[in-house]
Amino acid sequence: MGHVRTERTARTPGTTASARRARIDLIVTDEPAHGLNRYAGVLAGALRAAGHDAREVPVPAGRPLAAARAALRARRADVVHLQLTDRYLGPAWGQLAVAAALRAALAGRPLFVTAHDFHTGRGELLQRRARNARGAARRLLTRLGVVSPGFDATARLLLGSAAGVLTCSATEAENLAWTRPRRSAVVPHYVEELPGEPLPVEQVDEHLVVVAGFVHRRKAQHVAVAALAHLPGHRLVLAGSATERNAGYLREVLELARELGVAERVEVTGYLPDAELLALLRRARVAVAPYERIAASGSLATLVAAGVPVVVRATPTVAELAAACPTAVELFEGEDPAEVAAAVLRCAARPLREQRAELRARAAALSPARTARAHLDVYATATSAAATGGAREEDPGA
Repeated sequence: MGHVRTERTARTPGTTASARRARIDLIVTDEPAHGLNRYAGVLAGALRAAGHDAREVPVPAGRPLAAARAALRARRADVVHLQLTDRYLGPAWGQLAVAAALRAALAGRPLFVTAHDFHTGRGELLQRRARNARGAARRLLTRLGVVSPGFDATARLLLGSAAGVLTCSATEAENLAWTRPRRSAVVPHYVEELPGEPLPVEQVDEHLVVVAGFVHRRKAQHVAVAALAHLPGHRLVLAGSATERNAGYLREVLELARELGVAERVEVTGYLPDAELLALLRRARVAVAPYERIAASGSLATLVAAGVPVVVRATPTVAELAAACPTAVELFEGEDPAEVAAAVLRCAARPLREQRAELRARAAALSPARTARAHLDVYATATSAAATGGAREEDPGA
């Protein structure tokens, strides 16, 4: 099955058309710091600004009965919208129980799901798990084509039955096709509107490099630390915290800094409130995003919003950003620290005013207001199709 891009979605009148005020309930978990809660919160604000009654409905992660009771409050909504990624609804198999409870509580209501972090094709995941499988049970499951049993079942249940499945990139839409959604649409990740103005160019620290996001092995902060050894005079700030689960990786990163003799030039901030993070980003000349797997990264969107040029690992999902911002986005491949350092120097050598202009244009094209309008189009098209008995929607070009 193909995907249907938002820009090709017909603007059909429906129960959520912008001509009438609709109630739109966005299901979130009770973890306020989670990135998907922030995504839903910004979307809800943009929908309210467009004249709709959009509200966030928190459900307890890992507690199916409590989640069902909370979800029952959304039954009176015109549209119910859920964000989804692995372990968002609970740990391991617990997320499946929560998903089933939500589906039962919302039976008969139009449920839309935005699937996040489907950044790797299923075939590649199966190969990767087969190489690293631990124990006979894991090897058997891999051979049977099961990547992550609890989340596989959760994704099939929610995405396969939703009125519409949204992704932030075409690559993600292709990677979740195995869940057989009824209809799907691509709505790019918004770029949030941030308060204040960038620092004057002359006040930016030419030698400050940042990596934004949680300290996590998949974020690959070690790559930036290794590159710092090839950037004499530069400082590196890792703007984020490590969970208890990732404390070991943070220790590895700091040990690498000591081994390379750059420990005095590396700082780990821990969690930063929004205002402090923004102030840090606006002082930096370049951000490095060495993330091993990138879907529609909220961290990248924040860097664009803050006007920070970025050096990012080349993946299919960043190709569009690089094309839109050819001077402000520099790509690298692999993990050769000298190559990453060279990319930082190339990026920093370009005029910052020109780079900021590209990033501003990108932010305007992906504003929360435009994202809200795209969501309303998807809601209207899907609910109209359901009302007329529409079948599964296929991409005409597939």
